[in-house]
Amino acid sequence: MTPDALVVWGAALGTFVASVMADDQSERLRNGAFGAIAGASLGGIAALFEDNKLLVLYGVFGSAIGAAAAWLVYLILAFVARKPAGRRILEYHIRGLAGVHEQLIADENTRLREALDSWGANFARTIAHEKDALVHQGKSGSVNTSIALAIYNWLSTIVNTFNLVLDAIAETPVDYRCRATLILFGYDGDEDNRSGGHWISFAGRLPAHRTARFDTTSYAFKVLVEEFQSPSFTTAEAANKEGQERGGVGRYYSFILFRVNDRAVISVDWPGKLEENDPYILIVRNLFHLEVGPAVAELLNMWSGDLEQEIGLHS
Repeated sequence: MTPDALVVWGAALGTFVASVMADDQSERLRNGAFGAIAGASLGGIAALFEDNKLLVLYGVFGSAIGAAAAWLVYLILAFVARKPAGRRILEYHIRGLAGVHEQLIADENTRLREALDSWGANFARTIAHEKDALVHQGKSGSVNTSIALAIYNWLSTIVNTFNLVLDAIAETPVDYRCRATLILFGYDGDEDNRSGGHWISFAGRLPAHRTARFDTTSYAFKVLVEEFQSPSFTTAEAANKEGQERGGVGRYYSFILFRVNDRAVISVDWPGKLEENDPYILIVRNLFHLEVGPAVAELLNMWSGDLEQEIGLHS
């Protein structure tokens, strides 16, 4: 290869690499200017060795070719980034393999959230259908059994579905594994002694709910009487500090309480320390708040007899 060709190609390659190895426009311009200077310098050094002043111009010309090629590459990247494969190329160019890996995980989580949202919408229709069928049957002892079974099926289906799906993505699978329970409140003896207890619960592979009663200082009772807004997200540590000491920090950490009516509250808890705005927590929150809670309230209104007797209390 002739010296002039070497200078042109060397200057072009140096300027091209310098121009594309940057994230933003201003940095690319600075790198391109540095490449142009380097290309001209390469031509000047070659001119000294070959005693040919035209090599300086070849260096400048090569730098111009390299800068134009880099500009063309970025135009192509901007065009192909409209498609997923093109976005992967752009992500690799900007952030490397680690960035591509992180983006792949983020995309998978996005698709998973969309799938869970779609499943939740379908399951909401199932809840509405079963609820309407039971409401139309009227009050009776046999309907009571069907109501309890329907509520249990709703809780267990949601818990099992989310546990199955989220186990696959959680850093520590137990963090996202949840439990759900319907807590009833009634009176024990006199009207001043109101308490609550678990009625219908599902814990999956987690430890079962404790049988200890909820008193009037408990977080669940405060949500029931609307001292706290529903839904109410908190932690076992905060709940023990602000209300009834129920332990539980070693068995669950984060939980949400949903007021059903003036006799019942739904609780969903997780062992892990999760954030209230976690996208998966929001899916669970919306499903219980918008679909499960109102449906359970309608079914409890159809209960024949004293509902509180189911947990050994009275109305």
